[in-house]
Amino acid sequence: MKQYPNRIKHSFVLLFVFCLIAIDLSASANELVWNEVTARGSYRVAGYTIYYGTSSGNYTQSKDVGNVTSYPLSNLNINESEIYYMVVAAYTVIGEEGFFSNEVNTGSSNSDSDTIPPLITSGPLADSIGVTAATISWGTDESSDSTVRYDVFSTSWGSYGGSESDWDSVSTHSIYLNGLAADTTYY
Repeated sequence: MKQYPNRIKHSFVLLFVFCLIAIDLSASANELVWNEVTARGSYRVAGYTIYYGTSSGNYTQSKDVGNVTSYPLSNLNINESEIYYMVVAAYTVIGEEGFFSNEVNTGSSNSDSDTIPPLITSGPLADSIGVTAATISWGTDESSDSTVRYDVFSTSWGSYGGSESDWDSVSTHSIYLNGLAADTTYY
């Protein structure tokens, strides 16, 4: 199999009983994304499995992610300081698994990956403030995912007790925080 170490967007072919279906697998800094496999004949796709490991072609861990077409990397058991190599395979309702996709990785060797974080262009603002809830909104100069980390006190930079995220790539961000304590200052 020919490898493309300097690209993050790859395609592969999945074979179920003489049926060819193309799947496009890509990785960003936060998420794996692939296109849905459409049903052919009686072999309906039931879900997808992500295989991953720290060396190319050696997938020591796997995660059945169900019938979804994207998955946050943060939900995998990975160490952010290491490069992980990943493939996806679809499986049918009767348990047959298709071929692996071409490999993508989480490392900086991906020349197509965006390594410059987005610039906050507006906000952040706390609006729609209720007794135990608030919405935090802000804008960025390019699309990205959204995360708000918060706590009732700030002991050190980057150390917060609460976190809410939205993995959709947007430039107008809004995170709803619920279950906050009334009459309490959050950082």
